Amino acid sequence: MEFDDAKSTSDDVEIGTSSIGKYREWFRSAVDGSSDWRDEAREDFDFVAGQQWSEADKEKFQESGRPAITINRIKPLINVLLGYQMLNRYDIDFLPRTSDDSDLCKVRKGVTKYIMDSCNYDDNESAAFLDSTIAGIGWFSVGYNFDMEIGDGEAHIVREDPFGMYPDPESHKPDFSDAKYICRAKWVDKDELKTVYPEHAEDIDMQCAVYDKAEKHDAADNDPLWYRKDLQKVRLVECWYKTREPQSFYFLTDGSTVPQSDIKVEMFLTGQVAGEKTVYVNKVKVCVLMDRVLLEDIDSPYQHGEFPFVPLVCHHFGHDDIPAGFVRDLKDPQREINRRRIQGLHILNTTVNVGGFIEEDAMSPDQFKDFKKNGA
Repeated sequence: MEFDDAKSTSDDVEIGTSSIGKYREWFRSAVDGSSDWRDEAREDFDFVAGQQWSEADKEKFQESGRPAITINRIKPLINVLLGYQMLNRYDIDFLPRTSDDSDLCKVRKGVTKYIMDSCNYDDNESAAFLDSTIAGIGWFSVGYNFDMEIGDGEAHIVREDPFGMYPDPESHKPDFSDAKYICRAKWVDKDELKTVYPEHAEDIDMQCAVYDKAEKHDAADNDPLWYRKDLQKVRLVECWYKTREPQSFYFLTDGSTVPQSDIKVEMFLTGQVAGEKTVYVNKVKVCVLMDRVLLEDIDSPYQHGEFPFVPLVCHHFGHDDIPAGFVRDLKDPQREINRRRIQGLHILNTTVNVGGFIEEDAMSPDQFKDFKKNGA
C-alpha cells in the first residue's frame, strides 16, 4: 500500500497512490454536494417522529412559561401513504412478443417471483418507499450474495440507508443514471475491518494511530469524515465508478458482430471474419478504501455495466435541485399549527382572569381578593 504525502511526517504513516487521491476527492465532493439534502432530510425525519422544535425554541418557550406543544399532523399522512403503497403493490410480469416467447416468459416470471420472495422484497420496497416519501429519495442495492463455502449464492434486492449513499454531485439526471460514480459508506469497527482485510491489518492500525495521535495533540487535525474517536470506528467507503475502455469487435460475413473474447481461430480460417473495429465501452469498477488505505480496486463482479444501486425518487428535478418528499412542503404549515396553538393557549392563560367593574366599598377586602383571583 502507498500513502499520500499530504499529511506525512517523520512520525506519521506515509501514504501515496495516484488513484486513491482521486477516490478520496470523489467521496469528499459527494459529501459536500449532498450536505444540503442531508440537513433537510434529517429534519424531515425528525418532523415525522414528532421532534419539531429546536432546542433554542424550547428554551425560549420555557423562559416565557409556555409549553412546546407539538400537534403532529404529518405522521398520520405518511402512515396513510405507506398503507396505500402496501395495499396496492404491483407484480412484475413478462409479456411475450411472439407465440414462441410464452414459455420463456413464464420461466422468467417464476424466477423473478422466487428471487423477490426469497429476499423479502415487499418489506424492502416499503422501507425504500418510506425513505422516498419522507426525505425525497430511497435506495435499493441489487446484487448477488456469493457463498465461498458452497460455491454458489443468491440474488438480493435490499433497502439501503439513504444517508449512507453518496452519488456523483455532477449528475444531471433525476435518477442519477449519468453519474460517474456512486459511493456507499458506513462506520465499521477497526477490528472488524481487519478481519475482512487481514492483509491490510498493519496499514489499518497505522492509519488509526495517526488519528489517535492527532486527537491527543489537536482535535482540529482529526478529520471526522473518516474517523469517529467517540465510537472508535472508521468509515469504510465503497466507490463504484465507470470507466471507458477499448474493446475490439469482429464483423462476420453473415452480418453478426462478435466481441474479441468470443472469436475463434476457426472463424478466420473459414473466412467468416469480414472486418474488425475497436470501440470504447462503459465498464464499471469498484474500489474500497478507508481514508488513505486502499483496500482493493477491482472490476465489478456484475457484467451488466451498471451500478448495483437503484434510486427511488419522489421529487427531484435534476442538477442543482435538492430531492424532496411529501414532508418538505408540510413543515412550514406544521410549524404554523404548533405556534398558533402555543400562542392561543398563552393568550388564554394570561387574559382569562381580567376581573371586572364593581362599586367602591361594595366588597370586603377578603371578598375583593377572592373576586380578583377567581373573577372569570
